[in-house]
Amino acid sequence: MSIYLVAYYFTKPKSTRVKTSRPGWMTQPGAVAYDEQVALSKKITNKDLTTAKVILDMGQKKIVKNGWMTNVNFDDLFLYYYGNYPQYTKDIMEKLDPTYLLRFQATQQPERVIDTSGSLSSV
Repeated sequence: MSIYLVAYYFTKPKSTRVKTSRPGWMTQPGAVAYDEQVALSKKITNKDLTTAKVILDMGQKKIVKNGWMTNVNFDDLFLYYYGNYPQYTKDIMEKLDPTYLLRFQATQQPERVIDTSGSLSSV
């Protein structure tokens, strides 16, 4: 059985001072922030495949979709969501594969952030 972690990212102006009426405002450095929404699903819909930025198959431990176009593996993405959304990762993985989860519980991992320039980094 597979459970999918589905992550959606919504673009918004980083501050209220950003002039969104100007063409190309989104391309300016520091003008954009992302809202992140994470959900779990038993199946992937066509809507998920087109609108979600990241889809992880928790049962098979594979990346279904990584819209950030980064060179990361399942463990890297799982670690990010495990550190930031344990309610979506820890309980599910304890049921699916508790031995896999032990690797991440044994060490104290720093909070991870997704850098939209193409890599994961620690803060």
